[in-house]
Amino acid sequence: MVTKWYVIDPILSVLIALLIASGAWRIVKQTVGILMEGTPMGMDLPKVIQEIKSVAGVHDVHDVHVWGITSGKNAMSCHIVLDGSTSIRDSQNILRDLEHRMVHMNIGHVTIQTEDGKHPHDNSELCAAVETEHHH
Repeated sequence: MVTKWYVIDPILSVLIALLIASGAWRIVKQTVGILMEGTPMGMDLPKVIQEIKSVAGVHDVHDVHVWGITSGKNAMSCHIVLDGSTSIRDSQNILRDLEHRMVHMNIGHVTIQTEDGKHPHDNSELCAAVETEHHH
């Protein structure tokens, strides 16, 4: 009313609608990533794998899967290969070390399956898309 420029109302309405749509798109994109168990943005999987392999006693790692549980909270599951003669106490020390290192990589919930070198799984570092056959 003051400027007599009546076109300002529709222009401001469109700008506000674009601002709301932009925020909504980011929320939808983040939600879909969480629901589809996608790897969180900024997560460096090769660095995670390298960190796991650097732990004393870990001979190999496979089936690594990192996903977001909710905004800012990440989880990981993997299989680690240990020497077949590793004691339960030593394997627990290895697991605690891995959990501690993963917290520093913004992965708070860690599930690790320990195996020896004779495991029946594919040796692919990343989570295998196809299950290997299991014979009884």
